[in-house]
Amino acid sequence: GDSYLNTISGNVGIGTTAPAYPLEVNGNIGFTAVAKGLVLKQGANGKCGTFVLNGTTPVTVANTSVQISDCIVFSLNTVGGTVGAYPTIQTITAATGFTVAGTASDTSTMNYIVISNAA
Repeated sequence: GDSYLNTISGNVGIGTTAPAYPLEVNGNIGFTAVAKGLVLKQGANGKCGTFVLNGTTPVTVANTSVQISDCIVFSLNTVGGTVGAYPTIQTITAATGFTVAGTASDTSTMNYIVISNAA
């Protein structure tokens, strides 16, 4: 496909001549090299990280990049305590973070990824 560099904004487009983001791809992205893939910034202002359930009360995960319309996906990192039902999001506060409720006695470590919805 064609690629495009907007010399004014610095945005790069692949398959588009009007990229609205620093890198905008109109189509699928393939990773063909072994052990290569998408790398996301971790932590309080990144798009992924970890948190530990406490087996008692909802856990607050600080994340300044989260927005109300985002999709947050969890996966189990390390089993802790007695694993019960899958954790659920209780609240999302834009630019602050989200709270997650687990089940009694579940102290597992969870991974999360924040997927932003396009405007």
